[in-house]
Amino acid sequence: MKKDKFLTITFLLIIFSLLSYLPIKFILLELNVVTLDYSNFKTAPIKEGKDIITKFENKFNNIKTNIENRVTNYFPFYSFINYNYAKINKIINEKKGFSFIDMNTNNEYIFSNNEFYVLESSLNDKQLRERFQNQLDFYKQMNEIIPVYIYLPNRYEFTGLDNDIRLRGKEKYIEELKLHLNVKELEIKDNAQYTEYFYRTDHHWNSYGAIKGYEDIMNMLGYKPMKLKAKMLDVDFIGSTAKAAALTNIKDYFTIIDYQSNINIDIKGYKPKKIKETKDIFYDHYVSYYNGMFGEVIYKNNKNKENLLIISDSFAWPIDEIIASHFKNTHVINVRYDRFINENLNFKKYVKENNIDKVLILGETQSTLFDAYNYDTKRKIMGE
Repeated sequence: MKKDKFLTITFLLIIFSLLSYLPIKFILLELNVVTLDYSNFKTAPIKEGKDIITKFENKFNNIKTNIENRVTNYFPFYSFINYNYAKINKIINEKKGFSFIDMNTNNEYIFSNNEFYVLESSLNDKQLRERFQNQLDFYKQMNEIIPVYIYLPNRYEFTGLDNDIRLRGKEKYIEELKLHLNVKELEIKDNAQYTEYFYRTDHHWNSYGAIKGYEDIMNMLGYKPMKLKAKMLDVDFIGSTAKAAALTNIKDYFTIIDYQSNINIDIKGYKPKKIKETKDIFYDHYVSYYNGMFGEVIYKNNKNKENLLIISDSFAWPIDEIIASHFKNTHVINVRYDRFINENLNFKKYVKENNIDKVLILGETQSTLFDAYNYDTKRKIMGE
């Protein structure tokens, strides 16, 4: 009997501690008793080297990335467990202004104003500076070989808007990057425009933002952009940021660009552009619709004489083929997938062999500036 009583009390204490953790943390944050401490936050270091242990760790991280992207939609009871666990967040955060919600799987802070979600990097200032310098050296090194153009689809923490979220201004890094390279950013003037260009529940831009990005990019590259229209589908979409917060009080409609391509492509299964009917409220339609998880995709168009290399992530998925329609051959590289598990690109050789004329860097701003998710882009691209 004593043993059973001890086990029961222990179990209840564990449950009580878990249920108490979130409200206590939120209340202390709101009362400014505690603050989010960026200085002590640790992140996994970039792994470099050719030894067997490093190769194993890099392989493991690549598998982890693929699991997150491909399997998360099918994990049993994920939505049910997290939705019920997060209800307390919604109750506490029913107020005007931005409030801290939780952290996502990338160890980023999630904030919400009950209209949309935004993310804030947990990297401290020293880490940001070191990572930025590494990325800047990387781009300057490429630019010595071939002209490099950088486009930044700025998420909220880079816009300078509404700093009551405890955000640290990162515009200074963008301005510094502009001193050395050809850089264009998605300009956001207010919250209304932010939610016009980005999903309210996801870190990705929607098709309205992607079209604006496409127009900016083509002007930057010296081409006249096509007139495109976004199309809103009758599909409820609760994106990855809301999924990490496990809340359903904010919803999106999934949008696409009304564009049909006839460009030849060398990868089967890329961009199926089909909506899956599902009862999973957190199903990631962005990932499913584009299925862009390939290390290298080549568009063959023969429209003009120039060849383009796009070094990208999932932000390129809605528009890379539209950009490719202006070029002869367009090579799209994403270092998160397949060929980059155990192989580097050797940038100088790749550019020469494929007669590349221009390079476009198109990815999340925090990845471009800081390699924030440890993709190890510099080593994988330069072949060092």
